[in-house]
Amino acid sequence: MYKHLPIVERDIEDTLLYTAREHGPRKYADYAALIEEALEVLAEEPMRGAHRPDIHPEAWIYKIAKRGRHARHLFLYRLGQDGIAVIYGLQTNAAARLPLYRSRARNRARQERSWAPCQ
Repeated sequence: MYKHLPIVERDIEDTLLYTAREHGPRKYADYAALIEEALEVLAEEPMRGAHRPDIHPEAWIYKIAKRGRHARHLFLYRLGQDGIAVIYGLQTNAAARLPLYRSRARNRARQERSWAPCQ
């Protein structure tokens, strides 16, 4: 089980639309499967991700790529008090490393995605 904010659905839809438009239906299908597989992992084993206190003290990431299946996205989440992953977004992997992005991500988190528990 995992929780996610409504904006996460938009992140997924936007990513898949971009993938279909830029890379075609085969990559779209593979990316959709990678996203689904990542969500299954987060539901069953949320601690398989990587703790990233450099982004936020409670931040964790889970890269959707698998061996032999390239992907540039990751889920940004935190662990709830009940140990369930609370997903805040699907982001590009490279963006999580950029200082400017981290600053903007923190502001976005404050404005749209409070680190308070979801309902």
